[in-house]
Amino acid sequence: MTKNIVVATDFSQRSFEIINRALSFAKSDNDTVHVVHILENNFPDITKNNDLIYENCFLHIQEKVPLLLRENFHCREDSLENGIEEYVKELKASLVIIGSSGERSSILKDLLGTSTKSIVRSIDVPCLVLKSNKEVFDFESILIPSDLSDKSKKYINDVHTFFPNANIEILHSYLVPFERRLSFYGMDKTETHSFQESIKNITIENVNEFYENLNIDKRKVKISIINEGLSPEVFSQYALEKKCDMIAMHTTGVFSFFAFDLLEHSHQDVLITKI
Repeated sequence: MTKNIVVATDFSQRSFEIINRALSFAKSDNDTVHVVHILENNFPDITKNNDLIYENCFLHIQEKVPLLLRENFHCREDSLENGIEEYVKELKASLVIIGSSGERSSILKDLLGTSTKSIVRSIDVPCLVLKSNKEVFDFESILIPSDLSDKSKKYINDVHTFFPNANIEILHSYLVPFERRLSFYGMDKTETHSFQESIKNITIENVNEFYENLNIDKRKVKISIINEGLSPEVFSQYALEKKCDMIAMHTTGVFSFFAFDLLEHSHQDVLITKI
């Protein structure tokens, strides 16, 4: 099924590169890319001719992106978050793409003066934040943290649907409860080890059950377990070690704040979805 993809632009060179990447990505599935520019309504009070602004904007972007059709370029006056949210609804978009080299360094920063976080929070579809300089969307390996919930299972299946050719690397992290206090509670080394092993074995059983219930070609998916707290630094390093070129996660449950913190640390492109 074809999809509509929304790409936000501030007319920077970086944003033109992203639009061309999106057009190339969409072409393989006959998807449609809609480029949107929001003229924020808190812009300095000047006399505006919106028709003229639209025409000038389109002519400028067409020089850099000649494959973009006029009917697929959109410009309106609004707040940034509401403007993109409304376009997502009107166009029935399945994906939003923006560029970023950090949470406050998005392609939208200079002209539109807001953060990537605000955009992600305002929309109900996946938002792909591009941080790498890859020329095409040829993701080979996508790393997804999982809490083994039903929402996580659905999200993994959805990501696979978006990028069916990519391998999926799932990471589940767990901690042994009260681990630092076990000796205070009277457990000796043998009892402590037995307790740790029991938690590990239960985790492995839960992970195996989760894995078997995934609706994905098992040749495309691998799941790993680490006994360590999940931090942006740990996760980003893990992604580098596994040579993953995208990180995908949702902003619910244990990952709600973690997803946004990860934008600061990740060198990979990040797909964030509010569930």
